Amino acid sequence: MLREARKLYETSFTTNGVLLTKFMDEILEASVDVIAVTFAGAKPETHDRLEWGIHTP
Repeated sequence: MLREARKLYETSFTTNGVLLTKFMDEILEASVDVIAVTFAGAKPETHDRLEWGIHTP
């Protein structure tokens, strides 16, 4: 899907990064223009408090 969108538009997306490594090859192959990675906290306890339901693979 990203590859097809790239033909017509600048492509970008925002991610919390949890699945970024899983899809990195596809993202690089699609030549995404911008990737924004959000951070929910600098410390594990802050992250866990803000992102309660997110589990890393």
